[in-house]
Amino acid sequence: MWQFDSLLKHYNRLWKLYKTLTQNVAGTYTVDVNGLSGTFTVKAPPVPPAPAAFKVSQLSISPAEVQVGETVTVSATVANTGEVEGSYTVTLD
Repeated sequence: MWQFDSLLKHYNRLWKLYKTLTQNVAGTYTVDVNGLSGTFTVKAPPVPPAPAAFKVSQLSISPAEVQVGETVTVSATVANTGEVEGSYTVTLD
């Protein structure tokens, strides 16, 4: 959809026509004023970055068997697959 605003200004015995165009659809447009033409491009808005998203993989439990009171080490890899920073809380059940 086009929106037009016009302004006529007088400079050194000449009148200049200023026309402001607003276009809400991306693309390249040609304008023509009394046989003079030119083009302008409307860019699409940038795509926002993907939010933080997390993938948990490579679960490791060592050792697999222990005696009462012994320590078990549990580890996993957590990767942020999104495009912005974020945080992730790992819960052991």
